Parts: sequence; structure tokens; C-alpha cells
Amino acid sequence: MKKKALFFPSYLGSGFGHIGRCLALADSLKAAGWESHFVLAGKHLEGVRKKGFSASEPRYPFRPVEKESGHNMYTFFTNMDYQLVRDRLDSPRMWRRTMREQLRFIQQVQPQVLIGDAWLPTGMLGKATGIPVVQIVRSILHPRGSGLVWWRDVLDNVVPPDPRRLFGKVLRKYDLAEIERTEEMLFGDLTLIPSIPLLDPLPDDLENTAYVGALTRPVASLEGANWLESLDRTRPLVYVTIGGGAVGNKTFFEKVFQALGGREMTVIVSTSGKIPAEELAPVPENFIVKDWVTGPAVIAQADLVVYHGGYGTTMEVLWFGKPSVVVPFHSEQEANGRRLESLSVAQVLSPMDAGEMRLIQQRWRYGKYSFLATKADHGSLERIREAVENVLGNSQYKTAAQELGVRLREFTEGGKAVSAIESLVG
Repeated sequence: MKKKALFFPSYLGSGFGHIGRCLALADSLKAAGWESHFVLAGKHLEGVRKKGFSASEPRYPFRPVEKESGHNMYTFFTNMDYQLVRDRLDSPRMWRRTMREQLRFIQQVQPQVLIGDAWLPTGMLGKATGIPVVQIVRSILHPRGSGLVWWRDVLDNVVPPDPRRLFGKVLRKYDLAEIERTEEMLFGDLTLIPSIPLLDPLPDDLENTAYVGALTRPVASLEGANWLESLDRTRPLVYVTIGGGAVGNKTFFEKVFQALGGREMTVIVSTSGKIPAEELAPVPENFIVKDWVTGPAVIAQADLVVYHGGYGTTMEVLWFGKPSVVVPFHSEQEANGRRLESLSVAQVLSPMDAGEMRLIQQRWRYGKYSFLATKADHGSLERIREAVENVLGNSQYKTAAQELGVRLREFTEGGKAVSAIESLVG
């Protein structure tokens, strides 16, 4: 009988990173003879099913109506406490409903292991059932990591939601110790770091923790992207993609047109299907604009990638050893970009450096909290142009990116994640 894994990826944000990592691990487990099931809802549910995995759709926590209203703001938050409010896991009653429903899914699947990726109830589900728990955790969200905002000081007026009163009530039922930070909810029997130590540094003395390399498998196949073979390769190729940040962000692409139009480079722009390519006009002669492209295939051919800093694209860019310019839309993406910048493989264009941040104060049932926000303006035309041309023109970026790509690929080989899970489950 096949062993079963039940995945609990965080799905209530706008990105694909948590789900993408879980899908990559599920593919690896499938190759090792496992059967994988998912619990998630929202826009990526059908995509998971199309990949051939069964998925249960939960009712709880209640979800806001999904709107394509635009990500034309940069938001600066400092830790996972904000996720409680975003995910509406903000009351003992909602936790009880969520736990009850997800325990029912576990009963239906009868898995040998629960695998969570930033889904806060996963550890508690393991405690309630006695089933081993694997947590996929980036170093910036690890309780003993450097923190989400590691590259700069945090202003005193940025105050996250205080989770202690909520968790005091939630954890008491399972005889679990009180916690100070939401990151402490990512407990389990095994922690997988989906990266390498150079990119996601953590203390050396962590127990039951394994670095497993990139939880993504980029394939540079030209299938469906044969048009790349006809490009003029006598000049540099720049690929621009900002994932979910493309929603409502026509202005960003227009600024890139002005900054790089007419320069000695070919620029491929993908709107990720968020903005119809025909709405972006006039298009400079050195640009190719498409609704969708096969990302890994283009990255493998590119000399430089301009992107938002999301996990999946970060790993693809590094996998193929490409330098980049990172244009983040929130502080977690900027944390990724700053790590690459510190390793001399990227330059970051942060709206925090280009505009005045506004303090946003809000209230939840346990008090007030605040964060910073500003228009997602990544700088002047000159700033964008200088960043792209600086990274393209400095061979040190290319050399460092190629060396880092070799490290990432070598570390990822060998199925470390599956081996660690099978050692845990027995």
C-alpha cells in the first residue's frame, strides 16, 4: 500500500510560492511511490488538481472575495503576526472551526505524514492526531532565523498584531506552551529549509532540520517557446516578469518601456496574463510583450532577469545562474532580493528607497497594529535604466550568479527532502 502525504500550503495570500514548493515536493514523493493529497481553496485549487493531485476544499477560515484590484502598493510588514489577520485566523472560534474541519480531512485521507508550508494550524493538527509533521520553512520565517526584515532597522511605530492573547486560548486546549511570535507555530517533527545555507542562513545547532535545496524543478525546454530561437542574440536579452504584481500595474510596464526602449538590448515582457498584452502600447521596437511565456525557458536564455523577488522565480533565476534586478512589492520579496544583493548577484530597486512611506494603523480584536505602505514606484526612468545596464555591464554579477547556480543545483540533487521524510516516517 502506498504511503500518503497530506499537504497544507498557505493559500490565502496572492502568491504561488507556498503551493509551488508543495507541488514540487509532491512530485518528488510521487516518483518515490507516495500518494499526495492537498487541502487548499482559492485560485490555485484547480491548478493543483490539474497536476494530478486530489485536493479538499475547506470552508474555514472564511475567505474574502478574491478581487483583481491591483497590487500597485508596496507594503512593509515585519513578521508572520500579520498573517493571522490576513488569513482570518483571528479568533478562538475560527481556530476551532478550522481545526475541526481539517481533522475531518485527515480522517478521510489517513496520511502517514502532514506537510505544512506556512499554514499555521499544521503543527496543532499533528499534536491532535499523533501524525508526524513536516514544516517547510524559509529562514526569514524560522523562529531562530534572522527575521523577515534583516537588512535594515525597523521603525518603532511599525507594530505587528500581538498574537499572545489569541494563542494563549488556542494552545491551551492541546496543552501546548504559550508563544510570543506567530513564527513559533511552525513547529513539527522535521523542518525542511527549501534552499541552501548561503541563501537561507540559520544557526548550526538546530535539531531535526534539513536543507533540501530548491523545491522547484525548472526545465528549460523550448516546447511552446520555439520563437526564442529566432531572436537576435548579438545584443543582451532581458526578461521582465513581476508575477502577481502585474495586477493593476500597467504603469510599471510603461515605465520599463520608457527606461529601456531603444536601448541596445532585446526585452521580453510577460504580463502573466494579468494585463492583456495588447493594452500595453505603443511597444518599443526592441520589446516583445506576451501575456504568458514559459518562464524557465526564457530565463535560461536571458542575460538578465527583472522580477518581483518571489520564491519560485528566485530559484529559477539562480538555477540557471542569471543575475537580476529585483523590484519587490512587499517586504518578504525585498528580503529575498536583499539576500541576492548581498551575494553580488542582483540589485534591488525598492519603493522604500524611492518614495515616502505612509504609516497604516488598523485594529483587530486584540488591539491595534500598524504597517508601512507606499505607491509601488520603483524609481525614476534613470534609476531603472542604470540598474539594468549596471548589472548587464558588470561581469562580476554574471560570474557570481553562475557560481551560485552551480551550488544550488549540486545541493538540490539527490532527493534530500524525500529521504528526510522517509527517515522520519520509517
